[in-house]
Amino acid sequence: MRGLLLIAWMLPTLAAAEIYRWTDEQGRVHFGQRPVAGAEPVEVKPQVIERDSHTREREARSQ
Repeated sequence: MRGLLLIAWMLPTLAAAEIYRWTDEQGRVHFGQRPVAGAEPVEVKPQVIERDSHTREREARSQ
């Protein structure tokens, strides 16, 4: 439960971050938070993982 609250608390911060992608002269792809020449913004969607009822019960028992 604490993890879920932490994620909910951090979502606005994560949504505000800009991620950029660019390729260097050697053809290597890079990602960063600061734009460089030729960089394009990348849309990053948060991953939501839902647990089944058995997993939730097991986690509740272990706490």
